[in-house]
Amino acid sequence: MDIRTIRRENARRIAREMGGVAALARALETPNSGVSQVIGKNPRRNIGDSMARRIESAGGYHYGWLDAYHGNEQAKTPHTPGEVSVYPFAMEAGEIRLKNARRLSEEFASLKGFSEALGITQSQLSQLIGPNPRRLIGTTMARRIETVCKKDKGWLDVIHAHKARIEPDITTIKEIRARNVRFLRSKHGPKNRDFADALGISESYASQISHNPPITNLGDKKAREIETRLNLELGWFDHAHPEKAKPRKQLKPGQIDELLVASCVSAMMEVIEEEGMEMPAPRIFSAALVALYSASQPAESVIDPLPILRSAILAGTVES
Repeated sequence: MDIRTIRRENARRIAREMGGVAALARALETPNSGVSQVIGKNPRRNIGDSMARRIESAGGYHYGWLDAYHGNEQAKTPHTPGEVSVYPFAMEAGEIRLKNARRLSEEFASLKGFSEALGITQSQLSQLIGPNPRRLIGTTMARRIETVCKKDKGWLDVIHAHKARIEPDITTIKEIRARNVRFLRSKHGPKNRDFADALGISESYASQISHNPPITNLGDKKAREIETRLNLELGWFDHAHPEKAKPRKQLKPGQIDELLVASCVSAMMEVIEEEGMEMPAPRIFSAALVALYSASQPAESVIDPLPILRSAILAGTVES
């Protein structure tokens, strides 16, 4: 039995106490069809955190009541094999998520390592799973933890009989987002301006987040804005999409990798700006670009351009 079923059964009980679906719908100021979709005979939607709190308030129950077992009537509901029924423990959804998240955190070397994998600060993580948590683990964060720790969707919401184990090759949210950004970059072409326009961001920011490795990580707010702009599923950036990752196109002998060239140019321009250097003469810049491209080809990603750029400038100065 998972949290979704517990909430639904408790909501049905509240509806019965209030006089039926219509009465609960009136109290929630929601159409009857909306309530039927979550507690009807054939529910099509689950009760989220926000709706759960509204139903509790409408029924006159305290915060979190909908997330715990409250009687023998629900105890007859079967639970999924391999899971432990939450009924004997009368645990709330927040407590279940907290215990599971703490268990997963033990697989990391430190709380800092877990927070970095999730893409949040250590302070924010402490507020969620520390000794005295101040915030509940919301649905979005629960799904993020599951993704990072390679667990099925909803895993955090169920009590598990055995200690959770994580595969050793943990991929952080930052890495997942970086890969998805590079996928979008390849889709929209090598020109930084086209990529930036498509995502609705500045050219400088586009260059920073698509660099390999990224100079700037894609934040939560900006990720959601880009997903909305591109009509992507909410949270698309936070999940791996192996079916979208196409193998790199094999280049013919002598063929130029335009995407890599564009990345080299962007990297060089960023270094020039960051180091406060004067823009090199075209012939020096071109020489540095050729050298950087040649050195970056084996790894198919841009290496540090600063040493190459400095050498090209020095060589150009000596020649002149």
